[in-house]
Amino acid sequence: MDLDDSDAALFNRLSGSPLPVLSIADLLELIREQIQLQRANLYNTTADECSSNLNMTVVYEYALIPAILMILIACFTVKRAELLPNFLNKRPGLTYPMNILEERSVRLSYALAFGISAQLCYDLLFGDSDLFKLHITSRPIGRFKFLHVLYRFCEVCLYCTVMYPIFLAISKRSRLFFAMGTLYVWTFTALSIARLAMVDCSEVATETQLTFALKYLPSVLCTLGLSIILPYKLIETTFSKRANISNSEYVYQYEYVRELIKAKPPNSTPEAAAQRPLLQRIRAQFKRLRYTRRNGFRYSPRIICTYTAVAIVIYMVTYNIVNEVHYWHRVLNLLLVRIENLANKIGGDTGQSVIEQLNILRIYIHTVYAIALQIVAFFGLLICLSIGLFDPVNRRLRQWFVEFIEYTWPLGVVSGTLLLAQFILVKLAFNSKYSTMGKIAINNRHVYFNWAYFMFYFNVFWGIVAAVFQLVAAAVLAVCFLSRLDWCFFPKRFEFLDEGHFAYVGLLYIENAHTNPVMRTFLALLLDSTAERRRGRCHSRLVGFALKPEQADEFHKEWLRDPSFSASPESAGDVRFEVSRSINAKIRARNRWFLALTLARNPALQQQRRHYIKRFNDLLKRRRSVFPGRSLDGQRGSRDLGVAEHVSEL
Repeated sequence: MDLDDSDAALFNRLSGSPLPVLSIADLLELIREQIQLQRANLYNTTADECSSNLNMTVVYEYALIPAILMILIACFTVKRAELLPNFLNKRPGLTYPMNILEERSVRLSYALAFGISAQLCYDLLFGDSDLFKLHITSRPIGRFKFLHVLYRFCEVCLYCTVMYPIFLAISKRSRLFFAMGTLYVWTFTALSIARLAMVDCSEVATETQLTFALKYLPSVLCTLGLSIILPYKLIETTFSKRANISNSEYVYQYEYVRELIKAKPPNSTPEAAAQRPLLQRIRAQFKRLRYTRRNGFRYSPRIICTYTAVAIVIYMVTYNIVNEVHYWHRVLNLLLVRIENLANKIGGDTGQSVIEQLNILRIYIHTVYAIALQIVAFFGLLICLSIGLFDPVNRRLRQWFVEFIEYTWPLGVVSGTLLLAQFILVKLAFNSKYSTMGKIAINNRHVYFNWAYFMFYFNVFWGIVAAVFQLVAAAVLAVCFLSRLDWCFFPKRFEFLDEGHFAYVGLLYIENAHTNPVMRTFLALLLDSTAERRRGRCHSRLVGFALKPEQADEFHKEWLRDPSFSASPESAGDVRFEVSRSINAKIRARNRWFLALTLARNPALQQQRRHYIKRFNDLLKRRRSVFPGRSLDGQRGSRDLGVAEHVSEL
């Protein structure tokens, strides 16, 4: 059997030296050469991916004509507010594709439309879709490499224009635009299905018709959904009177506010919930964690559209990673088969040893391949670079990195320019004068809706980049600040997974219960006031204009330290104040006792006491009974005086 040049070189290398002499470096060099050879054979002989005979790029180019016509018709249905009010009866005005603030009833239609757009933008940025491919045959090189990024940016705008009529048909909600949108979507649906039916796959392609259909499955499902929803809306608008009344839609906010005003039942308090049986508490926890549908509640269209677009992008990234892993598995299998054939040609002990080692290596490769297909399901692989982009075995890492920088630095410049433009427009054009702290109002709504629509795709991909950066930054910060127990890198509901932070929070609760600074200061003040009350109160009266705090504190400390400190006015800084201190508690109690004894023995006060007045009244009654008809007021002679003297003896 004849050998080609590569087989002859490999045969000479294996036959020229015995197997034990082969080093690891020689084996790696051999594998590298064979990988390059197999990849060149796959790329040069036949296509590695399936292709459709229907060129969708041409379809999108011709779709610009009806899209622009529908946009012009929509503009003539809107009147201008301030610009040239006397020209053509205020027409045409500025139309908008979607109202992201109010349109909640058609959120599913918006989500499907954004799903189609996300598929197109992903094919544009990471696939083979190129609107300029038919007109620009060569890729920009040299100083004009930045034009490649501008081409891509213009293509995104063109795709947005192609999808604009679908959003117009949804937002206008009229019979005319529903009819035009239905025809427009039906055309795209038919062409999408025809693209899947006209697939051409080669024998050695890594893709099949089934995998090619799975690649564009989200886009086809979105177009099928819109091709059903738009005709239904057209029929409903034509034959239903209620469909034209958009103000009569059910508003969930009213029900939500009404539930807030209602008084909560007594069994809904945390104390009552803690007294429930264990099974009911477990059910309540599961009910709180799982999603509960509320009648009338509707998510914001912006949130639904963002989730749909991001989900489709993640689906496409996962598909490409699985396809890349399958490709490398096939390359390694071809490499092993080729080396095994060469070993059979060599024969002898050397060939048998090589075959045994290749069989063991093949088992390892199949095992690793099976494990890799399971690991692909994790989101961690979504942030990894594809092996096709980062290929160190080709020894062209530096060249690839330089080329990557040359083609991506304009992308950073354009992205920074767009972010700056968004900030300036929001600050100057879209921010209303009625915006205050905590309240944001939008001005120029039609312009804002158009800007938000065209920038949605850029913001989605920028959000993916920001999410990857956030994951990497979170991992780096978590490793760097692993010893900081007061920092938790988990969300609020998952803080219990961080055992260190959980223990730190428990320690804070204990310290707060026993060593709270506010509590300790309050108790110290109470103890000081109790001690002052026991040894006598201190009184100070300021005299002057100002008192230096540090000198005043020293004066008070000196006075409290020395009880014999002079109570006369003393100077402290620029002020004079008097300090007086009450006498000892024992002396104060003795003085109070002497005062009470003096008052008790005072003859002038004795006659005013209650028991003395009572005895005096009894004596008067007895006197009247002995001497009837006589008075005791001291005005009828000596007898009355005798009675008065007797009374005084009492």
